[in-house]
Amino acid sequence: MRFVCTDQTQERADLDASDRALQARRATIEKDPCAPETALTLLNSMERTHDRLLDIVEALYALLNIHEKFPELEGVKLEFVQILLMARDLKIDIRKRAIGSFFEWDKLDRAVSGKDKVLGTKLYQQTRKAIAKRQPALMAAIKKFNKYCEQLEKLYNPIYAIPLPAPLPTKLADLRSDQMLCQDIWITPSASDIPRWLEDTDVRDGIRGLLKHDHCLEEQRRLGIEADNMCCWFGVELCAIELTLRQSESTYSPKFSTFADQSSDSLFLPILEHRRENIQELQDQWPSPLASTMRYASQAKEAIRPAELLCGEAPTADLHWVQPVVFILLSVLQQQERRKEH
Repeated sequence: MRFVCTDQTQERADLDASDRALQARRATIEKDPCAPETALTLLNSMERTHDRLLDIVEALYALLNIHEKFPELEGVKLEFVQILLMARDLKIDIRKRAIGSFFEWDKLDRAVSGKDKVLGTKLYQQTRKAIAKRQPALMAAIKKFNKYCEQLEKLYNPIYAIPLPAPLPTKLADLRSDQMLCQDIWITPSASDIPRWLEDTDVRDGIRGLLKHDHCLEEQRRLGIEADNMCCWFGVELCAIELTLRQSESTYSPKFSTFADQSSDSLFLPILEHRRENIQELQDQWPSPLASTMRYASQAKEAIRPAELLCGEAPTADLHWVQPVVFILLSVLQQQERRKEH
């Protein structure tokens, strides 16, 4: 049975190739003003013969004794099984053709947003012509598959417990984003109830939404770790610059415009100050909902303390005077009143 299906698919592919040749010949004849009138008549006759051959191939495929080859389909209406198998083979062929067209469209769009080099004019025109030649056969196959889906829906009985295939969009842009293109057609009855994810589009949408929600949470955690790393890097980098500046300023003489003892470290003082200014500007640029402005301000404040301690500077402590509050016990007041009375 598998070899017969393969032969039938090959026959359909050969007929599609002849159909493309006929279409190309028709385009050539219609463009030629000197072509005889009998050429179009002969071409129409060839197209009718092609259609009859296609009907014969489908009729031969329908004569296969499917119930002997697929005993699990016993009890399913023969016409339904024949159309189901033809739809399965046709969808496999459509998938191959569509994926080939998608690769060709990617080749045309390779230079979009500067992601790759621009395709040459000659290759661009050749790719466009190849797409134009293959598109009619692909659209005809999709329309035939959608017709099979309509017939299966009319012949379907819930007792079969076989999920029905969904029709495909007839536009390449919609077909590319359609999830049903890569889904195989189910030809085996389900032992129990049909899984809801297989027959209900809402369940499939819910599964995709749940997966997208999980991916969003994963991305949020990753961004949180990245924000923490950026904030820590800001504090460490600022602390290192503050320490280097203090060590360089200790060798610089403010009384003169020259450097004391011609210290090589203090020659980098302007560069370090410029670097500190650039790092401090990040305090206003990097805050985000994952790392607030207060965190960056705290990192900037804490970066000075290690530098002061390592350079031997006494850290300045802010003193806040507290207003004294006096508490007088009740027993002390009573003693004072008694003394006044005596």
